[in-house]
Amino acid sequence: GYNAYFQDLFASPRRSRISPHLKWEGWFAKLGDIGTLGGKVPTGVTAGVLRLLRYGSRSQLEALAELAGREEGFDDKALTLEARKRLQRVLEKAHKAGKVTEEEVLDGVLELGVAHMWMHEWNQCSECYKRAKE
Repeated sequence: GYNAYFQDLFASPRRSRISPHLKWEGWFAKLGDIGTLGGKVPTGVTAGVLRLLRYGSRSQLEALAELAGREEGFDDKALTLEARKRLQRVLEKAHKAGKVTEEEVLDGVLELGVAHMWMHEWNQCSECYKRAKE
């Protein structure tokens, strides 16, 4: 599948001093085969990432957010924000169903606030921090 392509494209040794298979191996494993539909029909990496943003599980969205993030990832502000927004919706839904704690939801709110701050969206950032503080 295209996961190997995705790894090579974004996590090649040219982009990181640490081997990508050591640094990002766990996150890539959580993403699954993002470049194909059902493991059979090639869709491309962009379509795979968009599909994750729409239908991804909590673990996939967390992995995508970390891979796109500033600290240990690819430094992609917009993708980080979109992954965090979708992840927050997933956490809220899981909380209503009793599957995650309020603390996990509020941790997600803080991470979303950081993503908004990174994009210089100060009003949204402030709203997230106010909600987490309550």
